[in-house]
Amino acid sequence: MKASTEKTSSKTLLLFTILLAVFIVPMALAGTGIILPAISQGLGSNINIISLQWVAPSFNLCFASFTLLWGALADRFGRASTFTAGCLLFAVASIASGLAPGGYMLDVARAFAGIGAAAVFACGPAILSNNFSGHALTRAFALFGSVAGAGVAFGPTMAGILLHLFGWQSVFYTHAIGLLLVTALSFTFNEKHVRPTHNAGFDWLGSGLFVVGLFALMFAIVQSSQWGGFSQSIMGILAGVVVIFGLFVYREKRYSAPMLHLEILKERVFLAMTMVPVVLAFCYVTIILYLPIYFMSVLQFSPVDAGIAIVLLTGPVFVLPFLSSKLIQMGLTPKTIISIAMGFMLFSIFSLQTIHPDSTLLGLALPMLTGGIAMGLSFGTVDGIALGIIAPEKSGMAAGLLNTFRLGSEAIAITIFAAVFTSALYAHLSSVGVSLVGPEHLSAWLNAIAEGHVNVSLSSFGNGSLAAQQQYATQQAIVGYDKAFHDTLWVMGAIGVILTAWILVLLKSAGAASSAQEK
Repeated sequence: MKASTEKTSSKTLLLFTILLAVFIVPMALAGTGIILPAISQGLGSNINIISLQWVAPSFNLCFASFTLLWGALADRFGRASTFTAGCLLFAVASIASGLAPGGYMLDVARAFAGIGAAAVFACGPAILSNNFSGHALTRAFALFGSVAGAGVAFGPTMAGILLHLFGWQSVFYTHAIGLLLVTALSFTFNEKHVRPTHNAGFDWLGSGLFVVGLFALMFAIVQSSQWGGFSQSIMGILAGVVVIFGLFVYREKRYSAPMLHLEILKERVFLAMTMVPVVLAFCYVTIILYLPIYFMSVLQFSPVDAGIAIVLLTGPVFVLPFLSSKLIQMGLTPKTIISIAMGFMLFSIFSLQTIHPDSTLLGLALPMLTGGIAMGLSFGTVDGIALGIIAPEKSGMAAGLLNTFRLGSEAIAITIFAAVFTSALYAHLSSVGVSLVGPEHLSAWLNAIAEGHVNVSLSSFGNGSLAAQQQYATQQAIVGYDKAFHDTLWVMGAIGVILTAWILVLLKSAGAASSAQEK
């Protein structure tokens, strides 16, 4: 009886430790943007516009690029030890971020913090899948999803409070304190490491090829908006990416202990689960970022009202993972829940087409709530399904690959949304803009509108305009912004439909194959 109580207490502490880390990492992802102006002011001449622009991407790119590597290291050397190492790296890098004397040092520190953060999402789910089972595992992943969602939703708010009270450095120091606590608690993990059956060395060459290739791909996507999507520099980087990933596949097929067993991608259910976060990236993550800007620019909401309104989209993420857990306990299969979630997601993205300059929050409640429900049902359930069908000795690799898809697709989706929206905005407003500000100021005027400044003053472009002309410009900007937003929603929705169809085909074929084997 005593041993059972101690075991339960140990697992409770393990779950708390991982959830604390899972809360801090998304908080670091979502909260950095709000402190950038304060960083710029605080570092003054020691930071320039280029280094300031890379404070957030340096973290995000390394986070995405190193997740699979941490998963492979976890399978090879132990999930608990690699989780501890990653958390400690995140903590130290966060301290270095707060102490950074200039912009480029801050970028480097944030990059190392991203590398450490990748360990949390690569090793954390693998540790949970190896220490819990059945309904306990379902509940653990439900908590995982809810806490991660809370980190995303409350990250900007908490960063703003810390900034106001203690300065921008306190945001990074808070991350460090939390991760140092996680590091200390992780030494209590009593996880038995499943040793690999082979004696081959770790696949450092394959790991290096993957990290360099993915980082280069993400870098090209981020920079495409500044250099041009078809510029020689971008096309050269993409050509290099193709070569690097070709070498990676060649290496992994022939090395006895690859960092990525390519055969796990032949598991149709696992492959389907890796596609679910991609749908969510295009149909949910992009909307979280850009819908508040629509609220403030087209609907003329205040920033506070826009922040409150978006809770309709984020709020269900806190609650629905637990409903998903209950539904599974009641007999609904996880695959059915995912199918329902994808249906809700597509309904949400297409029903947002009803938004218009005279919309009310009540009229937008249904599409926003259904989007939140879709995210909440799938968040955590996806990880449980994906890792449940992979052998324990490969769970770290599987978790790393799943989160690589999740993080990488978010960066790609955001970039595509911005590119489509900007192109549509130019198509709708170029002719009007030429007559208002002239061809020499057209790009500057349209870029200001794309950032949400629909009432940008014409006088800032050297045009001494009348009040009536300024009002006309603002009205046209609102109409153009609205049309461009709708065009972009159609593109995001179409991508979601294609990917959802693929997910359903994979799940159906996996079910048919399973039935055939049973016979």
